[in-house]
Amino acid sequence: MKLFHLLIFIILLSSRFNLTAQAVNSLVEETATAENDSTEYEYLDQWPEFKGGHDALNRFLSKNLVYPRKAERMGIEGRVIIAFVVEKDGAISHVEIVNSVDTLLDDEALRVVKLMPNWKPGISKGKLVRCKFKTDIVFNLPE
Repeated sequence: MKLFHLLIFIILLSSRFNLTAQAVNSLVEETATAENDSTEYEYLDQWPEFKGGHDALNRFLSKNLVYPRKAERMGIEGRVIIAFVVEKDGAISHVEIVNSVDTLLDDEALRVVKLMPNWKPGISKGKLVRCKFKTDIVFNLPE
């Protein structure tokens, strides 16, 4: 019931402050993750972040992502969405596929996310918190 009330609150906030659907989903999932840990919070003061920011994350992915040859030969491309938990110490855990494209691409996306170094953890009410986070990894074939 508590999660339902939070969802309604977030939907109202999203219409007022124009939050993206991904941000709304993340807020609900983070609260659910926090409740599983007996820690409750309704917002984050600071979202988890790859050390060095979005550009550094893109460089990491470019350097470490290997397009599976079989997928390339078969013409498979698309956007794999992955969810994971950024722990209080910044470690990545509970990595899972949210939106699958093909097992070849999914497996490569999982491999690379599991290689990531620690992130800057999320902060809520001045405390480090576990936080569920989503990111997408796009596989595009060269034209």
